[in-house]
Amino acid sequence: CIMNTGRRFVKRFTTILLSVILAVFTVSSIQAVERKGQIGGIAWAIYTDPRFDFSVEYPASWQVYPRNDHPDYAGGTLVFSEVEKDAGVSSRIGARIEIGFYLVEYDPSQPLAEWSEAYDEAVDTFAPHDIQIQSTSQLRFGGVTVFWKEGVSPLTQFTYVNIPYGRTVWFIWMNRIGGEYKTLFEHVVASLRFGESTPKTLQEAYGQSFRPIPLEGFPGKGENPGVAQYNVAPLGISTDYRVPLRAPWTRYILCGDANAPVCGGTHSNDAAKAIDISVPQYTPVVNSATSRTNSVWYDHYGYGNVVTMYDWRNGYVAYYAHLDSINWGNLFTPEGWVSQGVEIGRSGCTGNCGGPHLHFHVRTTGWVAVDLAGMPHLTLYSGYPNCGYPTCPGVGFECVCGRVY
Repeated sequence: CIMNTGRRFVKRFTTILLSVILAVFTVSSIQAVERKGQIGGIAWAIYTDPRFDFSVEYPASWQVYPRNDHPDYAGGTLVFSEVEKDAGVSSRIGARIEIGFYLVEYDPSQPLAEWSEAYDEAVDTFAPHDIQIQSTSQLRFGGVTVFWKEGVSPLTQFTYVNIPYGRTVWFIWMNRIGGEYKTLFEHVVASLRFGESTPKTLQEAYGQSFRPIPLEGFPGKGENPGVAQYNVAPLGISTDYRVPLRAPWTRYILCGDANAPVCGGTHSNDAAKAIDISVPQYTPVVNSATSRTNSVWYDHYGYGNVVTMYDWRNGYVAYYAHLDSINWGNLFTPEGWVSQGVEIGRSGCTGNCGGPHLHFHVRTTGWVAVDLAGMPHLTLYSGYPNCGYPTCPGVGFECVCGRVY
């Protein structure tokens, strides 16, 4: 009996000792990962995604903003930000890295470069001549061929990598190019690891009832005549349109980047009459006018998650940008159109963004900006869209050019 007790004690002691050794080894391994690949003194941390079973390294000093993983929403992205977001868009826009996967289905038999270029061609955020592509390439990362592109848009510099995985294509996006940021970005891309439960189809990610967009049937493709008409006098918006937020509340319209010498001027061409409405993260965004879904995509050129709605009565296209996530079920209805006031997504800060807000603008299919003045429940102060210096002291933003209520 004493011998048996002694054996149990030795066995238990050995188990505890091995556990302690394993724990110390695990901590040491994590610390080693944070130390390895330091760039300019940057320490690295590991993010492990609980829903989509992937891991990635990121600068340990950066802020992490997880997706809104509500089951009724799609398209949420994981955001790593160099600066902490505050309540308004007037925050400084620092370096950002975003990770997610497209809502367009991928055919693995199609070359990734061909698919990627077709996707970019279908996205109509800006006229083609507004985008300056600096380089494209195909590289090998983790045993797979990835597509790499970088360039400059009217909103931002951008770099992104497309990574195929089953019938999904993942993207890693950054609003910086070149220099130390390129080295940092390469480290993040090289660190991405998929797990056994990482979804290989969009149905695995969002449920069997989810119907992804086939690239060849991308909504809205072909709506635009492809001829810029910026010199045409902007049209006024119809009173049929409403502010794309639910009342009652007062939200302020911020005019451009508060760090600019004169506030405003960050919107141009067909978005020259855009408004940036300061709203908290995850605020419901609703359809401004009864219309049909024109396109839904992640925009590399600075808008992040974008929904556009096409109004067949007047040829207007309404843009809802920087969304955190998208209400997929409401956008693709059997009737083919979406009623005014129906939720289309949740507000966020995806793309080139300094704080939670909704970017909203309306244009024609001929790329003509539509003036939003006169929209019910919208007050614009003098000087719109370049509203000048503060007109609403005490609100907490350096430049306010209107409000919704």
